[in-house]
Amino acid sequence: MINKVFDYLSYFQYVMYIWGAYIAFPEIFNQSENIISNIGFGLFLFGIGLSLGGFKNTETYSKLEIKRFANPKMAKRVILISFFVCFCHFNRYLVF
Repeated sequence: MINKVFDYLSYFQYVMYIWGAYIAFPEIFNQSENIISNIGFGLFLFGIGLSLGGFKNTETYSKLEIKRFANPKMAKRVILISFFVCFCHFNRYLVF
């Protein structure tokens, strides 16, 4: 019984991710005067979402998670592609 409560509580992480993205991501493109506080609050919500993900029952996985983790070669590609996309996007902000 208590395992189901924590499992259902873990789904609240997606609400936190969406709320954090709604707050933080527009600041990257349209910088306002509250950029630091908005991005900070968005990152705070992402952190809450990550902590809520820890409540999930690790014995049961969805079909999407099984498909995603079944092929390690595909997982490596996704990590590399996302790294290079982030690096290329934020490379213009680096000062050398």
